[in-house]
Amino acid sequence: MVDMTLKPGTGKADKLMRDALLAVNRQDPERLKRVSQKLWDLAEEGDTKAYSLIADRIDGKAVQPIANDETGEFNVKTSLTVAFVASSNDSDT
Repeated sequence: MVDMTLKPGTGKADKLMRDALLAVNRQDPERLKRVSQKLWDLAEEGDTKAYSLIADRIDGKAVQPIANDETGEFNVKTSLTVAFVASSNDSDT
């Protein structure tokens, strides 16, 4: 059984799979190597999902296009407001 206990302040809620893999790797580094080799073997045998997984890890996932309106134009509206406020420590001199 793999110990999945995280050290306080080290885990991220959105990285549960990463944390699980690191826990397995800490306890049995050869196990993760075997799984990685199996993934490579599947990709070499023509498994397109395995190939995509490897490509995503090496190159990063492909950027998804942003849809625009029916005119073909893409407009982004942005604004920035800067406000300066006096500190309570400022004196009226």
